[in-house]
Amino acid sequence: MNATTSTDLPPRLRLLGLVSLAGFQAPAVVRAAEPLAVHRGTAAWFRENIACATACPLATDVPRYVALVADGRFDDAFAVNREANLFPSLLCLVCPRPCETACRRGLIDEPVAVRELKRTAAEQGESRLTRVTQSAKVTGKRVAVIGSGPAGMAAALVLREWGHAVAVFEGEQLGGMLASAIPDYRLSSEVVRAQWQALQEGGVEVHAPVRVGTDVALQTLLTDHDAVLVATGCPEAVLLDLPGRHLPQVHAGLDFMKRAAAGMPMAVGERALVVGAGLVGLDCARRALRLGARAVTVVELLPEDWLTYDPEERDLARAEGVEFVFETTVTRIVGEGEVQGVETSGADPAAGNGAGLDHRFWTADTVIIAVGQRAQEVPLNGHRLAPPRGPAAAAVFHPAGWPEGLFAAGDFVSGPSSVAAAIRSGRDAAAAVHTHLTGDAPPTAIGRSAGPALWTADTLGRRLLGHDDYDRTPRQRTWRPAIAPDGGVRVLEPSYGPREAQLEAQRCLQCQLNVLLDPADCILCGRCAAVCPYGCLQIVERASITTLGGDAQAPELQAAGGWPDAGALVIDEERCIRCGLCVDRCPNGCLRLEDPSAAVAVSAWAEPHGVEGGAHGY
Repeated sequence: MNATTSTDLPPRLRLLGLVSLAGFQAPAVVRAAEPLAVHRGTAAWFRENIACATACPLATDVPRYVALVADGRFDDAFAVNREANLFPSLLCLVCPRPCETACRRGLIDEPVAVRELKRTAAEQGESRLTRVTQSAKVTGKRVAVIGSGPAGMAAALVLREWGHAVAVFEGEQLGGMLASAIPDYRLSSEVVRAQWQALQEGGVEVHAPVRVGTDVALQTLLTDHDAVLVATGCPEAVLLDLPGRHLPQVHAGLDFMKRAAAGMPMAVGERALVVGAGLVGLDCARRALRLGARAVTVVELLPEDWLTYDPEERDLARAEGVEFVFETTVTRIVGEGEVQGVETSGADPAAGNGAGLDHRFWTADTVIIAVGQRAQEVPLNGHRLAPPRGPAAAAVFHPAGWPEGLFAAGDFVSGPSSVAAAIRSGRDAAAAVHTHLTGDAPPTAIGRSAGPALWTADTLGRRLLGHDDYDRTPRQRTWRPAIAPDGGVRVLEPSYGPREAQLEAQRCLQCQLNVLLDPADCILCGRCAAVCPYGCLQIVERASITTLGGDAQAPELQAAGGWPDAGALVIDEERCIRCGLCVDRCPNGCLRLEDPSAAVAVSAWAEPHGVEGGAHGY
């Protein structure tokens, strides 16, 4: 583990147990260098340990499917993904992988390639398209979904699986932005079409191209259906109010991507300049290279470290030849009749304190403005319903003031987000619609389960028996520039084979595994702390602990305060790599490495009881 990085993190201390030695000496017990605030091992605490799952917009059981891949159980790994992601065959290609940003393996070397493992599970074996597994209970309710992008797609699948009749209305290309804007080298349009075909085979009706408000009135849909869900996303590009913006070689980023995806002629010239380094901006830059530009520059107002999305996307663009300029503003597009270049203003590094400005001119044949998108208002009976906005808008599926039975989801509500966040929104909106239609809470299960969690035993067995070198295995490499050395374009970036995937999956620290203690058998010998490679374990005097779960008067602390020679075993969850060496070294077998997510196997405290010639404890 990178000692500097891990030391800089705040300690995440959990009490394993309080032990009274009943007069026996334990030289391993020491006074802590400073007072310790420790936590109980509650269910919420253990969930928070799994940083990847906490970061996932869909709350995917990441360590479970990664462990299944490590065991070569690709079918079961796909099933776990399908429970939360709904469409693993799509999301494995376009997810922004916040799980990898949160992955604690990054404290050692590099995060686990979680998205690539999802892709391997989706590619192995037979077709991995998500198919409707309709409930035997048919509700007789009809729902119209407006929009066939990720939010509408997710809502249609879930509502159909719960027994409702679902009709989807799409004004353009089926799949929304998945099909019309995301480039083929990231997400094959054939996969999107095949997925929609599978949904139609499961009973989802499709009406496309049908524009609501033009070809059919929203009021008609409300009349003919028991509920209507608006999931039209943010299809309108935002253009900056710049001099020269009306020149013919100036494109809105979203429009540029749609035209390129449709195969329309797009002459970009020798040099292209993209304004905005978001995901759409990166797609525009990489697409411009594929359309023949010999030089592409991306200009971004923000510093690079302020951009929160996947930095590997920028690495890929750089590897293909895209140049980035940060903390710089485009002030004017220069040209008469056609684009000649742009003028920019940015911080002057030579000024020292950032007070000076650096004014530059960049030659360009094409300018692409990719600074954002916005939703369109919904027409209803001569009025226009604006998308809800505000901090809580993303969770409001029936906006205030909207007619009964009219719901909204996805980017239409939240503003531009990721495919994963849109799927989550569509899934949750479907639950709100279901409750509105039936008065019942929605079913909890979606898809099929992966069956018994034998993966825990398999993973733990490898750890304790030393059958994998997960802590020393480097990240398996897959990505490379999608532009081939001969100038050709790879359709999709390469993925792991089965063996590479298993090696990569075995790098996972399996943060759902936790060290647990039977305190009644503990003699505080200190062997566990001595063998721990990262100093995760401490054996300290009871007096060193000031609060337990934030409570200075916790009953456990008060009771242990009267014990002679009371000691405490404490673990730093942030440092622990679940190697199992402490379990292996414990002479009394009172330490275990388990997954307590279903139920905490043994509490960190119990009623004290005397043990002749031994110890007792909480």
